[in-house]
Amino acid sequence: MDTLNLRQYFSERATDFRDNFLAQTPSKVPLEAFVENSAAELDAKQVLLDEMFKLFDEQGMGLIYKNSQAQYGYVLHDASEEGAFSYQLFDKNGFQTQSSFTSAEEALVELCANGFTQLAPADTLDKLSQTREWKLSTERLALQSRVRDGSLSWEKFQRLYADLDFKYDPDTWVA
Repeated sequence: MDTLNLRQYFSERATDFRDNFLAQTPSKVPLEAFVENSAAELDAKQVLLDEMFKLFDEQGMGLIYKNSQAQYGYVLHDASEEGAFSYQLFDKNGFQTQSSFTSAEEALVELCANGFTQLAPADTLDKLSQTREWKLSTERLALQSRVRDGSLSWEKFQRLYADLDFKYDPDTWVA
């Protein structure tokens, strides 16, 4: 995708929607209100994307954005592929997923498209990674990965998993 077009991604979609959808719809079907509401939602999303790009241009990568579900995401260089970029998503339980893109701008558009539009404090990841929930989830994931790769038996996994529940018991856990 052309980087300049990415910066107007939602605006272009709104214009295309208005121009092409109604032109292709028989006039007897009253879809004008639907088309305008949908295009207005895209226009509103473009305002958010414009602000995200403004901050990106000023500060670069690493800004953390929040969605309405208390999940977070940020854009970074993709360590697995030279010249690629990714967004990494996380919440209070740890890292959830990441997606790779050919440009940082493309990753930022996807964050916006997926609802990650509210700027979060810069120390969000640092703070969450120190919580009981994060540490417990991270250790559980490590055990699950060892079972999948065959380096840990199911029986040993079950014992270690139970130990984690004791280790991170909310009534006794101390950071």
